[in-house]
Amino acid sequence: DVTQPFRLVGMALKLQPRSAQALLLSGMARLQQKRYEQAEPFLKDAVRLNPRSERARFSLGQVYEKTGRKDLALEEYRAALERLLPR
Repeated sequence: DVTQPFRLVGMALKLQPRSAQALLLSGMARLQQKRYEQAEPFLKDAVRLNPRSERARFSLGQVYEKTGRKDLALEEYRAALERLLPR
């Protein structure tokens, strides 16, 4: 069932609406389905709650890139890389 992951993540969000991980998973699921406008608020909230998450930053960068906001995408990609490759 293709909707099973959405149901599971939805249940996690109901139990813990401020869970950065559940928000990230929800955003990534929508990103994978090319539902960029729906993915964006979940990923923004995930970044807001956990700005150190390189995965959330990279995923948000992908949303920005796919929706034509290259400058914002570059900012998020840089932030993700800084987490992965500290100076």
